Amino acid sequence: MMGRLLHYAADALMVSTILAGIKQTSGITPDITQVSEPNVRQAVHYYLSAGEYIFDKALAFAQSSSHFRPAEPINPLSLFNKEVHGGLRQYSHNDAPSSGRAEVRVPPPGKAPLFVMAPAAPARPPIALAYPADVGAAAPTRLYVLPHPRSGVPTYFAVQDDATYELLVVRPEQRVARSWMLAPCGASSPGHVLRDGALHVLSPMDPALLLLGLLASAWGERRFCPRDDLAEAAAEHHAASRAARMAARTGAAPSAPAWPEIASVLALPAMQEPLTRICATQAEPSALDGLVYRLDEARVCALLDRKVERVLQDAADVIDAQSQRHYGAHASDADVAAARRRVATDLVASYVPLAVEAVWRS
Repeated sequence: MMGRLLHYAADALMVSTILAGIKQTSGITPDITQVSEPNVRQAVHYYLSAGEYIFDKALAFAQSSSHFRPAEPINPLSLFNKEVHGGLRQYSHNDAPSSGRAEVRVPPPGKAPLFVMAPAAPARPPIALAYPADVGAAAPTRLYVLPHPRSGVPTYFAVQDDATYELLVVRPEQRVARSWMLAPCGASSPGHVLRDGALHVLSPMDPALLLLGLLASAWGERRFCPRDDLAEAAAEHHAASRAARMAARTGAAPSAPAWPEIASVLALPAMQEPLTRICATQAEPSALDGLVYRLDEARVCALLDRKVERVLQDAADVIDAQSQRHYGAHASDADVAAARRRVATDLVASYVPLAVEAVWRS
C-alpha cells in the first residue's frame, strides 16, 4: 500500500495522516472527511473530467498493490486547460448559484470544507480530488505527464514554484467497491452519485526524485552537459522507451514520438535547486544558466540515505505496521530495527530508477 506514497521529506507527517484517511475511504467507510485533519489542511474537491485522453487508455500501467497504482490518464483537469485552480469562490447554502461551477456544503464544526463541481453533462461526472490547500492558491498549477521515476510509466505531476506533486489514484478492491454519494447544496442542486469510488490525491514529493528519474539514462555518464542538452537526451530516451512498450503491447512497429513536457519541466526555474542536489556542477559561461551538470553518485546516495532516515522518523507508525511481517514474535531489537529499515528503504526505492538503486544498495 505504501509503494506509491513517498511524500516530500519536509511533509513526511502527511504519510500516516493521509494513509489513515485513505484506509477508511477505500476499505472501511466512505466518510470523506477522514482525509482531512488540521495539520494536513486537506480539502476534498470535485473536478470535471472532460476532453481527450493524453495517452491511450490501453497503455500498460504498473500496479503496486490492490489499492495503489500509478495515475491513469484520466485527464481530470482538461476543462481548465490542464491547470489546477485553487481560488474557487466559496458559497454558503443561501447564496449558491443555480448554475455555477463551484458550490460548497458548509461542513460541521471541525470538518474540512467539501467543494462540489456540478458536471456540465451527465456524461461528464466529477471525480474526487484531494490536495493540500496551497495547490493553486496563488496561481494555476500546471499538470505535466512525465515518466514515473521508477517504472517510466506516464504519470501526472503538478509542479509549482516551491512544490511538486504526484497524482495518485486510490481504488477500493472490487469486493468492497464503493460509490461517492454527494448531498445536494440546495434546491437548485440534485447532488451526485459517483459510481467510481476512486479517490485522486495530489501527493507531495521531492522534485529531486522526479529529476533523478528523468535523467536516469545519463547515470554513469562522466561528461558535464548543459541543462538543455540533458533535457533533450532525456526526452529522446523516455519517448523511445514508451514507444517500445506500446509497440510490444500492440504488435505494431515502434515509433519515437516526442515528449516535449520533459524538456519543459527541466527548464523550469523551480528545478534549479533540486537539480543541484543530485548533480555536480561546473561554471560554463556559454550555458543558458551559466552551469553544466553531471549526475553525482555520492550526492544521490546521500540524498536517498537521508530520506530513509526521515521516513523512519516521521512515518514511524506506518513503518512499524509494514515491517511486522518481516520478523517473528521473538525477534530481537536488532531484527526489528533491520526490518524497519528494510521497509523504509524499499519505500524510498519505489521512486528510484533500477540502475540508481543497484548502486545505492551496493
